[in-house]
Amino acid sequence: MKARKSLTALSIAILALTLMGCASSTVPLPTPMAKIPPHLLTPPPPLPPAQRGADGSMTGAQALGSLAELYATSGIIRATLITLQRAVAIAAQDKAEE
Repeated sequence: MKARKSLTALSIAILALTLMGCASSTVPLPTPMAKIPPHLLTPPPPLPPAQRGADGSMTGAQALGSLAELYATSGIIRATLITLQRAVAIAAQDKAEE
């Protein structure tokens, strides 16, 4: 049972690190992208902390809650990414038409 809790906590940590790596970028946007709405250029929301007991252990209910919060946050990040990709495509198309 303890190995299962550790595996769940490890899975949450790996997923969180993966999302952080995908969501953070230090590449500056080219100047034609100035037409992109400012709300899309904000940093992604912070990832929620994993729920744990006072002794640092995690129950199945806490793991499920943590995963649900992480899933919701990743959904927000993904929706923003899709909208940003569309805005970039529109800006590139407008530049090509000029």
